Amino acid sequence: MGAPMRSLWPPLEVIKSSLVSLTQVELDERASPPAPVPDGDTSMRQDAVAMPAFMKDLIARRVATQTAALPVAPMPGQIRACDEIRNAAGVATKHLRKPITMLLDQQIDGNTWTGWLVTSETDYAAYWDMLLDDRDQPFDPLAGMIQIWNPTRCVIPTDSHALGQLSNERLEMARQMALDFKANAKVEDDPRPGFVAMRSISTGMTVLTGTPLGSSNDPRRAYQQLYQALAREMSDAIAPSNVAVLAPRKQSAWLKPAFAIAATILVVQGIVIQQLLGPRAPAGIETGDLTRGVPVQQDKVVIEVFFKPTAQEKEIRKLLTQVRGKIVSGPGEYGDYQVAVPKADVESAMRAMSASGIVDSASVLKESVSGKQN
Repeated sequence: MGAPMRSLWPPLEVIKSSLVSLTQVELDERASPPAPVPDGDTSMRQDAVAMPAFMKDLIARRVATQTAALPVAPMPGQIRACDEIRNAAGVATKHLRKPITMLLDQQIDGNTWTGWLVTSETDYAAYWDMLLDDRDQPFDPLAGMIQIWNPTRCVIPTDSHALGQLSNERLEMARQMALDFKANAKVEDDPRPGFVAMRSISTGMTVLTGTPLGSSNDPRRAYQQLYQALAREMSDAIAPSNVAVLAPRKQSAWLKPAFAIAATILVVQGIVIQQLLGPRAPAGIETGDLTRGVPVQQDKVVIEVFFKPTAQEKEIRKLLTQVRGKIVSGPGEYGDYQVAVPKADVESAMRAMSASGIVDSASVLKESVSGKQN
């Protein structure tokens, strides 16, 4: 028999209870804090006890964060916290018992941002969690690790709190680690819940992470399910059709749309994209039959894209120009198109597509050739 599973802190039940909605009583109590105890009233006071060292450290970290000159307005690389999930209009749809903490990556529009959930439960760190370290000081105790495996989008209200600010270099590490995760990068470690170590990502940069997930009884699996559900709820509150872009079910690709695409929508969208290609369609593709596909040059990478049914021709053209891409195949059975982009631009292309309002999902295909000419 193997060694017994290490107990992780805090217990899963405690974490689960912190992610549920506040009751109306709790909301009322939060809105009306208790009155201060008068100086002469000792009935509610307790004898002074020595504060544990770890609590002193937590208080010192929070004070350092609160007194740091962090930017007031949200910006990329900033870790922000808010107490509720909000919809696209900024209206709260759920009040949580503990703040939602998120590392901001890209601003979509207004107060809506893409990014990754950030948590304090570092005991549950896995291979695709990026732990904060001395390079990120100061940061609040609510922020401990970035859930690279759990991207989401969120409305960040103007009264949200800044809990830290990553440097440009550290933000790029998080972005590169996310690309490695999506590309199903090789895992070179054994499952050891509760342990962390320094490792290298594909660019050679070093990050502090946990170890790979173990068997079904690894408590980190249940932990990740809790936060995946929260990330989906955050995205759903803004735009349900966009969840596919930001909630991967497997490491190698973004989730395809969960809803069935109506045949009439596919027809309309196909006409739009045929009009887009017109005389500029890649060699070997007839505008009347976009499903045939063509060989893709070796200096290109193919991205599978699901455009929104409402995508307009000028919007698609603008996006393709931005990423220097060409549609080489589609629509497929589920409405997917394959877009070839230069290898050197694939990272920026993926970022542009994830932030685009006309894309439902996108993923880099392992195969560089989407179809064969007859």
